[in-house]
Amino acid sequence: MEQTAHLTTSARSECLLLLEIQRCEREIAAAEDALRASHSDVGGLCLAISDWSVERRILERQSHARDR
Repeated sequence: MEQTAHLTTSARSECLLLLEIQRCEREIAAAEDALRASHSDVGGLCLAISDWSVERRILERQSHARDR
């Protein structure tokens, strides 16, 4: 029974990681869209893209570490 609970917890954690990665991708896309639409806060949008990209990389590393 413990093994099943662990797998369920692990699968849940992996699902949450994937959802967070998708959120990062949506945030990056939204900032890129705003830049393309000539939004006036170019610096803020570039910073947002940078921050969300770093967050995505961190989450992807966590996800890959779980696969090992």
